[in-house]
Order: sequence, then C-alpha cells, then structure tokens
Amino acid sequence: PGTVYTEACRTRLREDARGFTLYPPLLLEDRTGNVYVRDLHAQDTVALARYPGRPIWLLAPADTSLGAPPRFHPVTRDSLSAAWRVAALPGGE
Repeated sequence: PGTVYTEACRTRLREDARGFTLYPPLLLEDRTGNVYVRDLHAQDTVALARYPGRPIWLLAPADTSLGAPPRFHPVTRDSLSAAWRVAALPGGE
C-alpha cells in the first residue's frame, strides 16, 4: 500500500493484464520453419541478432476476456528497441 510504481512497472502490469498463451505447444511445430521464442524484453536481442531478416510476431490473446483465442500481432524491431531503451532509463526496470 502506498507504493508508487515506475512507468516501466506499470507497462509490465498492463502487459500481464492482457493474459498469456501457452508456449510449449509451439515447440512441436516444425513444418513452417518459424522460430518461436519467449518474450524476454531486452534479452530478446539474442534472437534478433541470430535471425536478423526474420519478421517478428507476438502471440497473445486477442483481448482480456477469459479464454480469448491467441492471435499473432506484428512487432517491429524499432518498437522493441525503443521499449528496451525506456526500461533501461533510471527508474526503469
């Protein structure tokens, strides 16, 4: 009670409120050549460096309703980098 959260923390709380999608079933998919990784925020630089020409998609529930089906949402490399810079600022995570 009484704690003031940083903007980076509030951003993570909003992300968590969107819900989650189970990741392990994606590991079984081996027909398309797609690469699936978990969202590790700034640690994603490893995956981006390893697959520099590949498009990036976020698999997340379509909305916050219980049981919402997952959808692929396009993500740009620039938006990832911008988000990581904000988190790295003083007061970020």
